[in-house]
Amino acid sequence: MTNSAYATDSNIDSNTVTLTVTAVKIPALTIVTSVSPTNDSYIYTVTNSGNVNIKGPIKITDSFINGSILIQNTNLGPGQTITGTSNYSISQEDINSGFVTVSVYAKVLMIV
Repeated sequence: MTNSAYATDSNIDSNTVTLTVTAVKIPALTIVTSVSPTNDSYIYTVTNSGNVNIKGPIKITDSFINGSILIQNTNLGPGQTITGTSNYSISQEDINSGFVTVSVYAKVLMIV
């Protein structure tokens, strides 16, 4: 970003000063997971919490699924949200314990 400024009075003008500031790009993602018990699916809501556009797929790694899933997107702007899903069959062991612990993270594969 470039900014120019000068001061003036009725008869005198100052010199013009120009300052260029380089903006810092801060890519960041926030992920929230929820469960749909009616169809045994996990819903991943990923928000671009940074200040740059995110392009390309977002890779979700979940401790309950074998591997990862990709959420395709072409341009996720700052503050925008995108969702993806995966399936997980709840086992009798899960029901007996009363809860399951899930570890999930999102990774951006390309920054614009």
